[in-house]
Amino acid sequence: RAAQMIRAKLAYQRLLERYPDSSWTPMAQLGLGLIYTHQQAFELARQQFHKLALQQSGTPLAREALLYEGFCNLRLKRYQEAVSILQPLMDQLQDAHTVSQAAFYVGESFTGLEQFSDALGAYQRAMQSAEASTWSRLALFGTGWASFRAGRCDESIEAFERYLSLQVPDHRTEALFAQASCLSQVGREREALSLFGQVVDRD
Repeated sequence: RAAQMIRAKLAYQRLLERYPDSSWTPMAQLGLGLIYTHQQAFELARQQFHKLALQQSGTPLAREALLYEGFCNLRLKRYQEAVSILQPLMDQLQDAHTVSQAAFYVGESFTGLEQFSDALGAYQRAMQSAEASTWSRLALFGTGWASFRAGRCDESIEAFERYLSLQVPDHRTEALFAQASCLSQVGREREALSLFGQVVDRD
């Protein structure tokens, strides 16, 4: 797979260098940006998506590029830039799954900015847009974590209880730890110790 990705990357780069006005150029830019994203070269990926969004302004391809550009800014910890791109984009997207994805990224960005009330609003939209999606489940975890960071323990406990009941492996240790911390803070020590024990067992 790594070799295939290298060949695809070289092919996209060659097409963009030799045929910049080709009808295939936009898809090559998108493909190259996605490869850079997979390689965690987020600044190089962001540049490709930004250029594509400008060139294809107003099209579905531009909206897809903006979604990925926002994600790259999130991974680069440029949280305000991510919010500036993704918040208006949510109202332009048609697919509920993609709206949920964008809203989750906005929630993560606001959490990075420690604007927890805004983060919770974004996570709520992610959950409402596509209730059974991966993004909705991640937003439920985000709700628990943002509530924990904001000191809203009752809300955090409720969110993490719902998240853990889904029996998904992702972020399970973090959810157990945060829920146990909140339980301890509200005086539910026995339950907290039980969850801390699960954290130790997982390690």
